[in-house]
Amino acid sequence: MARLDEANAEAQEHLGRLGAFDRVVSTQRGPMLLSDFLDTRLIELVVHAGDLAASLPAHHPPTVLPTASRRVALVMRELLTEKAAQPVEALAAASTMAVARFIALAAGRDLPAGDLPPADLPAALTSALPLF
Repeated sequence: MARLDEANAEAQEHLGRLGAFDRVVSTQRGPMLLSDFLDTRLIELVVHAGDLAASLPAHHPPTVLPTASRRVALVMRELLTEKAAQPVEALAAASTMAVARFIALAAGRDLPAGDLPPADLPAALTSALPLF
């Protein structure tokens, strides 16, 4: 835990040195804004924490900060409005779901055999999920 705290402090210090401007960074897929890059890492963390919890149900699930889950849900809802044929209806339906379930479905988790969204989802969501 001490090493994790040290790494977090180093990351916070480095981000602080970058300042308030959203910089362009180089990634394996090309240049992107630092804020977008950090969102992709946060999505990975939250989705894989859910995967880990689902694969080890007898163990205590990993702790995911509520702010991290909310940020991932916000990013995924933005993606949903871009992908959905009926963005208003899809966003309204997604906003009524539990955050963890929406994230799992948006990431392609919690899908039954055949990779089809569950039948209890509104049509506006079933046409857009999974997001990636």
